[in-house]
Amino acid sequence: MKKTESTGFTSLVSMLSILFAFVIVCALCVTLLVRLGVMNIDWLSPASNTGEPLTPTAQSESGVSGEIGEVTLDETSVRRVLSELPFFDNFYAKIYATYIGSGPDGIFRTEAYDVYRSGDKYKIVSYDNSSRKTIVCDGKQVMIRDEIEGIENVFPVTDDYSFSAQSPIPDFSIFKSGRYEVDKYYISGSDYVFYCTFSDLGITDEVRVSADSGIVTLFRSNKDGKLFYDYSLFTFETDRTFDEGEFSISH
Repeated sequence: MKKTESTGFTSLVSMLSILFAFVIVCALCVTLLVRLGVMNIDWLSPASNTGEPLTPTAQSESGVSGEIGEVTLDETSVRRVLSELPFFDNFYAKIYATYIGSGPDGIFRTEAYDVYRSGDKYKIVSYDNSSRKTIVCDGKQVMIRDEIEGIENVFPVTDDYSFSAQSPIPDFSIFKSGRYEVDKYYISGSDYVFYCTFSDLGITDEVRVSADSGIVTLFRSNKDGKLFYDYSLFTFETDRTFDEGEFSISH
């Protein structure tokens, strides 16, 4: 092989090596973003339908409202389970939620949440690149503090300041409206998968719930076929020991 040919071949191999390394790095970055809930790519998502029957059993000793029992392939039972999630009322959870804007740019914003709950007491810390907010409920009052602005307000516990109203964990009390319907449900791995629609608003939701804890592990909401909200559970601990002052409100 001539020297010029050898040099050209070496250059080509070097370029291909660099390109290959770049592709690997990009693939790893995309996979990480998908796992964090920042991006969604169908073929990187969990398997859809295993065809297994839906028969979850709540853990009655830690359940929110006691024994739920076995769920059969009956929409009424499925609705009941969804309205009583999670099965625990003492836990810590790390959650990521991505809000995707409309328009050609598809601008999105991702927030992280630390959620602490002990019965009727709770603390929620939410933050992104530019904001940080802390909500603390001691069972009687709720304190909301903007950590960046240093603004703090205290309110009595009402429906508007209940855990379900303030928590990023999806609340399915919407079933009471009669306009939110369960289309299908099945088991995929260790999750129960539900597809629900709010036809009046053109919204379709995919909900994945842990069979062990009843915590929502994934929630994707589409409007007119376009994803606008993507929720994913990163950590869930039911044996968390809280400090004595974890849920105290000081003035």
